[in-house]
Amino acid sequence: GTQDVSLSVPQIFHRAEEQFARKQILSLGVGPDDSISYADWTVRVRRLIRALHVLDIESGESVATFCWNTQAHLELYYSLPCSGCIIHPVNVRLSRDEIEYEIRDAPDVAIFVDRSLIGACLGAISRRCHVEPKQGFRLFYGGVCSMWVC
Repeated sequence: GTQDVSLSVPQIFHRAEEQFARKQILSLGVGPDDSISYADWTVRVRRLIRALHVLDIESGESVATFCWNTQAHLELYYSLPCSGCIIHPVNVRLSRDEIEYEIRDAPDVAIFVDRSLIGACLGAISRRCHVEPKQGFRLFYGGVCSMWVC
């Protein structure tokens, strides 16, 4: 039969929290924090949801991510929709021209970037802000608000 309720990211998040708290999430080969329980992960996702509000990223706004497939990106992948934001994952395997097009033409108010990928998108972000400045567009990398781009 059909479901009475449509499936959404917040529902998946709550199910993971309730059903899999003791299971582990593995991010192989990315550093010392490559294993975390779902219970600890949900705490981190909720902390990131609060941080988004502190950073004035509001429900309904689009936020880009330019990250490898890691635990940190998984946290973003859930915290953004759970806070009401629209997630715009930019594919790290695109060419520089394609990355620039995605970043330049999207309605994003912020972008979260993996520290190792900052060089691949910084030019695109600066060109976007030069051509069409968007009030308050922000760049975040390494878990810290690093700079205000425009």
